[in-house]
Amino acid sequence: MGRILIVDDDEDIRKILAVYALKAGLRPVLAKDGQEALELFLSRKYRFEIVLTDLQMPRMDGLALLAEIGRLAPTIIRVLSTSTDTRTDIAINVPKPVPLKFFQQLQQELM
Repeated sequence: MGRILIVDDDEDIRKILAVYALKAGLRPVLAKDGQEALELFLSRKYRFEIVLTDLQMPRMDGLALLAEIGRLAPTIIRVLSTSTDTRTDIAINVPKPVPLKFFQQLQQELM
């Protein structure tokens, strides 16, 4: 069971994504913005295999978070979820709403 860090400033979206992650066999940890996510990541309390983040959030946006995590742990799977057509080469891009099938595919990659 892989551990996934889910980052979104919308609490309802975080909860839905956590349910999808659980259904796919992943263990979710939730953060409300990039700064909280980075603090969780740096605490080393959890060993994350995947980080899935929203783009636009207060304190630290998703791109800044993914760039920093990529610098610290280049092999971690990084996913950027956004409702706009934002493309980046530092992460897998997935449009909102993120479907359950996507979480199942992530779990398969970890096996």
